[in-house]
Formats: sequence, C-alpha cells, structure tokens
Amino acid sequence: MGYIVQSDEVIKNVTKELGNMLDSPMTQFLQLGAPVLMDYFNCSTYNSTTTPGTDTIDEVLGNNSPIRYHMIKDLPVYGALKSFLVDLTDNDGLYDMNMEIDDLTLLPSTVVPTPYDHLVYRFKDGSNERVFVFRVNAIKKATVKSHYFEQFSAKLQDIDSYGDVNQLEKQTVKRFRAKLNNFGTNIKCILEEEQYKYSEKIDEIINQLVEEYTDIFYSKKYNSLIFRGELEQGYISYDPWLTHFCITNKILVPRSDKQSQIVLVNIDDDDEYKKKYNRTIYHALETRKMDRFTQMLFVPTGFSKTVSNPFAYYGVDPACKIDIYVEDEIKYPRNIYTDFPFITSIVKNADENIRYGITENLIIRFFKEGTLLNHIDDSDIYSLENDIEMEHDAFTFRVIPMLIYVLSTLSEDIMRSYA
Repeated sequence: MGYIVQSDEVIKNVTKELGNMLDSPMTQFLQLGAPVLMDYFNCSTYNSTTTPGTDTIDEVLGNNSPIRYHMIKDLPVYGALKSFLVDLTDNDGLYDMNMEIDDLTLLPSTVVPTPYDHLVYRFKDGSNERVFVFRVNAIKKATVKSHYFEQFSAKLQDIDSYGDVNQLEKQTVKRFRAKLNNFGTNIKCILEEEQYKYSEKIDEIINQLVEEYTDIFYSKKYNSLIFRGELEQGYISYDPWLTHFCITNKILVPRSDKQSQIVLVNIDDDDEYKKKYNRTIYHALETRKMDRFTQMLFVPTGFSKTVSNPFAYYGVDPACKIDIYVEDEIKYPRNIYTDFPFITSIVKNADENIRYGITENLIIRFFKEGTLLNHIDDSDIYSLENDIEMEHDAFTFRVIPMLIYVLSTLSEDIMRSYA
C-alpha cells in the first residue's frame, strides 16, 4: 500500500485535477464522438502565390496551380465522418459524388482550415484500399464552453482515383505528423516529419528505461519504489526524496499504453521536508542550478512514533525510511547521500568524462547547457539504446530517474521548438 499523511490535501488536489479534466477541450470534444484519422492538406499561405478566399484561381490542383500545401498525417477529424460510408451511398448502393458532410471539427491549436484544403481518407475494404478525397467548403467558428475551434463542411471530390492524391503530394512543400499522445495536453501535437521520428525515438527510449526501472525497483506490495540492499547491511529502504522527485515529475508514467505506476510519499514535517529536499540533487536538476545543493549525509531510520510504518507486513522484513542531514547535524555514520563521482564533476562545473557512461555525461551536459535540444547526436542515441545496463544497485536506483527526467525535458523541448 502507499502511505500519505496529508489526506485532505490529496483529496483537494484530486478534486481540482478532475475539474480541470472535465473542463478541458479534449473532454468536451469527446462529446462529438470518436475522430477519424485523415491526411490533411492545409494550404500554406507562405508558400502559395495566392491568398485563400480572396483570389479566383483557374486551377486548385494541377501543374499550373498557385496553391502549395502542408500535409499533416493522421490528423484527428471529429464529426459525422464515422458514418459517411453509409451516408455517401444512394439508393443503388453507389457513392454519391454530390455528397457534402457538415460540421466537421478540428481540435484547437492544431490546424486552421482554408477553402483550398483537402482531406484524404484511406481504409481497407477487404484486401483493397479505398481512397476518398474531400475538399473543404464553408468554414465557421464555434465554441465548446469557453474553447474556440474551427468547424467546416467538406465535399466529396474523388473516389479511388489517385490522380488528386498524387497531385496533392506534388504540391506539398512540408510534411508533418500528428502526435496522438499529445492531444488533450498543453504539449505541441503537430510536428515536422523528421522531428516526429526524432521525438518517437526519444519516447521509445524513455518507455524502455521506465519499464526496466519499474521491473527492478517498483514494489506492488508496497506501492512504492523500494531498494533492497542499502549500505553494507543490505537494508530494505524507502527513499522519500527520490520518490517525491518521481511523483512531481511523473517519472514513472510511461509514454505508452502501459498502466501508470502510482507512488505516494510520506511527509512527517512538511516545512523541514521541503528544506531538505531543496538541497538534494533532484531539486538542483529541476531548477538547473547547483547553488542550493548540499552533499547530504543519510541514515536508514524508522518512521515517527505517531506514524506507523506503512512498509511493514507480518512475516516480511519492513522497509526503513531514508533520512538526510547536513554534515553538522550528524557525526555517525558517515554515509553520503547520492555519493557519485559525476555529481562532484557537476559541482565543480567540470566537463564530461570518458570514464563516465552515457547516463552521467548526459546529466552533466544538461546542467551545462540547460537543455539537450541541439546537444545530443546519433552516437548518444545509440548509446542510450545499447549501453545502459541496469543493476539492482544504489546508482541505478537514484540516478536512472534523473536520466528519465532529462530525456523527458528533451521530448517536451522538441514539441515547443517546432510549429
């Protein structure tokens, strides 16, 4: 089981989070039904030699067309498209080329439709691929609660002929991908093709690290991170400082469809706890500043007299809690918390070291640069994929979450840096 003292605060935070979810644009859009993923060709006003909606042109698609497109692959489109295979047929079961679908909807902050836009929908009909090409018609603004979004109609333009599809491809000047996991969040969800692939690679590495780490250290019985082997005595230990870092930064929330891990932290003295946490390497990593970092001492200890040990079960060795102290608060034992050479290098503002592995050197680089964006190359990616071996030791237990944090900020920086 997990354990927490401030239950009122937890209830308040959960209630607030649920309220935010219910009021979010994504939740409101779920009322529109399931979306259809389509290839969306959005007119690029920058690359086209005409302005959509203001000029009359002879040829929208063709070699002499002034229109150029940005193509967004797998863009979710809400509305009546789910049933259009039925709606588009006439009494003889043939597709009606005059059919127009109304009230199609795009999520806010994705794409602004124009009159020259096209949508391509592909699906399997037995062993054959069917292709439908629509062109955007009337466009209007609409709202769901306080959220503005774009709504439009689209007319069926072509069926199963790749002429229009091929011409759209010829007139495409830039390609994007919709990153579906980011829809409904504050993270950018439309990425350039190359950046999408880069982002997916980073997320795959994060997922793999999270999976291996939780396999080693996550205890379902205790619902927390447990290290079995602290110091020479081999204590079974619970580290509230590391656990707080993981909760706050959602370190153990995989970027895939796997179940999220939930860990709760015990706080005996909130003010004192925060003071100590703010002197750890974890807080330094969050702020990218080492000015408050102190190399603390630590001891495995029990829980307070007024709080029962949440990690004690009959017939099972209980876990102790890791507590940390500044040097003048304790004389014995002399156990240094996060006692790893690369942290000393960070304190001294030293460069990366060939003696360190990819984990330590990327964390050092992160402190020096403030981000890994534009500061990580293919050889680093290769090392992340092939050179990290997780062991049941103190280094893996306390440092791998730092690496996951650094890579997660890289993933988010990729989203923020591209329109």
